[in-house]
Amino acid sequence: MKGRKKGSIFIETIVGVSIILSIFLIVSLLIGENIKSSFRREEIEESNRIIYCIMQEIKYNMTLEEVIQLTNTGDFKLDNYDEFLLDLSSLDLGAMPKGDEIIIQTIPKEDESKIEVEIKLNLASKDESLERSFIKYKWMDYYE
Repeated sequence: MKGRKKGSIFIETIVGVSIILSIFLIVSLLIGENIKSSFRREEIEESNRIIYCIMQEIKYNMTLEEVIQLTNTGDFKLDNYDEFLLDLSSLDLGAMPKGDEIIIQTIPKEDESKIEVEIKLNLASKDESLERSFIKYKWMDYYE
């Protein structure tokens, strides 16, 4: 058997290194996409939590008249910021900072003892939004 030529070892080394770099690039891209996906899931989870808390605030801590008064001039818009849920626990919904990220609107029903409330939260990462609607009934009013 003849010995290998030095040129073939050099070519094999280059091919091996390029395969390893290709695999490293693919793994790096997958990790990057996974991180982006993780941030997006966290944003959606936090947004759903905010919408749920606003729903509960409107359902059980506000009267039907207060909800109608809050939205009587059109859509009621709030700012979405880091300490939103903390502030919501101590402030009335009407006293929260105004903005364009959270939109609350009401749709009157034939029965005056209920109203449909729609909440839309615009996501910061993409041009998408989360929406929920529910019915606020008169019996949900909080009485002291």
